[in-house]
Amino acid sequence: MLAPVRQYLPLFAFCCVASALIGLAACGGSTSTTPGPTATSTPASASPTPAAITEALAAAGNSMAFPPHGGFTGQLTIPPNNAPAGTNITLASYTTKPTKAPPPAAAAHHSLFFSTVLDASGTVIFWESLTFSEAFAFDKYPDSTYAVPSSISTTANAFTLELLDQTADELLNEWTSPTISGQNVTFSSSSAASFGISPTDTYWLELVSTPIASPSPSPSPTIKPSPSASPSPSPTIKPSPSPSPSPSPSPTGSPCNPVFGGCVVSVSTKYIIFPDVPPSGWTCGTYPGTANFTASESGYTGTFSASSSNTKAATVTETSPGAFTATDVWTYPSGAKGPSFTVVVSDTKGNATEIFGDFNAICLP
Repeated sequence: MLAPVRQYLPLFAFCCVASALIGLAACGGSTSTTPGPTATSTPASASPTPAAITEALAAAGNSMAFPPHGGFTGQLTIPPNNAPAGTNITLASYTTKPTKAPPPAAAAHHSLFFSTVLDASGTVIFWESLTFSEAFAFDKYPDSTYAVPSSISTTANAFTLELLDQTADELLNEWTSPTISGQNVTFSSSSAASFGISPTDTYWLELVSTPIASPSPSPSPTIKPSPSASPSPSPTIKPSPSPSPSPSPSPTGSPCNPVFGGCVVSVSTKYIIFPDVPPSGWTCGTYPGTANFTASESGYTGTFSASSSNTKAATVTETSPGAFTATDVWTYPSGAKGPSFTVVVSDTKGNATEIFGDFNAICLP
């Protein structure tokens, strides 16, 4: 299961940078009081009554169920940690925005990252607050699964999960591209990222649903009748030479976009996002110049190939059969951010899937 993870600047700093880049008026997310992408935003005058439970923190690797609420259920898998014996966790579930819940950062940066494929109307559909009785540290961010009500389509919406520290006013982590099975949405952390827990802080897991924008159909061309022409004499038919065989078939039609599902060639990520500032301006740690992804296909045992639509922005190399690395080769001339690009992944039968690439990230791991 793949879930690309991005770590960000503190929430207020993220908003300032995002505003400078894309002209956002303010940072903040939807305060919808009704689950679903068509909900309207209304202020919450008081915190709704949650479903809450306090119990001993489970051992690493074990799951703890979220209190069911409003048709939502789910569970949290406890990562390795150094919590002292007797540590308790309090879990509270909400389907209406609590007064103290911080706004999601996703509403501010969805349009920044995914403007070509997603609507910018991300809505929080489920809140889970977490408080702990002792100070300790997790070795990685937790995995979690959410069973969403049938009224929320898991095929017509994209899902993002955010972990926020309310007390520190900070976005700690974000998960995208979850594994979806029916109404179950699962987010997994693919890399270790230790973070400390304070017993005086309140942490929030916020599940954001964003409608997937349907592409606009192209207008039908107007067919004009050809002018009448004098009949030409019948040509002499000459045999056509036999065509040379192609080494491999070309993709049939337009490559499939994994955002909309149904692709024959499956890829482990839907987006390849590189930073929009040169390494000298990077402030969030090691400069992330590569992105790894894999390709697979049910019942197919042949090889895959992958290529970039703009090799001045990004190149693609195969690291092992079905595994590839995209590399940022943009030189940021005069500080200009890199262009959008695509990576087409193909099999030898004419099937292809297209991964969207861009230079829009604020901070990556």
